[in-house]
Amino acid sequence: MASVRPLSPEDAEAFLKLRLEALREHPAAFSADEADWRSKSVEEAALLLSGARGSFVLGAFDAEGELVGMAGFQPNDKPKLSHKGILWGMYVTARVRRQGAGRALVEALLNRARLLPGIRRVNLGVIRTDGGACRLYASAGFQVYGTEPRSLHYDGTFYDEDLMYFEWEDGKTGRRGGCHDIGEEMGLGRPV
Repeated sequence: MASVRPLSPEDAEAFLKLRLEALREHPAAFSADEADWRSKSVEEAALLLSGARGSFVLGAFDAEGELVGMAGFQPNDKPKLSHKGILWGMYVTARVRRQGAGRALVEALLNRARLLPGIRRVNLGVIRTDGGACRLYASAGFQVYGTEPRSLHYDGTFYDEDLMYFEWEDGKTGRRGGCHDIGEEMGLGRPV
């Protein structure tokens, strides 16, 4: 099983190499583009790994100490949305898939995100055709709250994206419901 730890600016070169591998090997799975990332310097990657504003990137390392997986977290900095953040850039290199690195990354990310002040929810988007990733997230407790049809376009093909969330209960959550519930509260009845 891989060991997981937060990446630091000293990991920038290995991070950039793995990020480019992810974007090259699975371009339809990410909204980021390989060409954009290829132009990034190691210094720019180091800045991303500096942990500004509560963001972090976790790395999974094999027994030889090689970076073989990663997952990033970015909290929302808007006051009304500051209770949630986004899991981004999740990737595990092919040679270590189905060996627990992905699960270890997701669990470590959730554990670390939960410690951030005010964070109650983690959102992510996953291409519907990526069955392995969908199963991993669902098994970790993420739930689908919607699907964005034709979310990504790559190489002449459109891809639908499932939007998923993981939420911790704190006893202070607001009313959960949709527009139908609001109409009912206002005495408008339940729509047919």
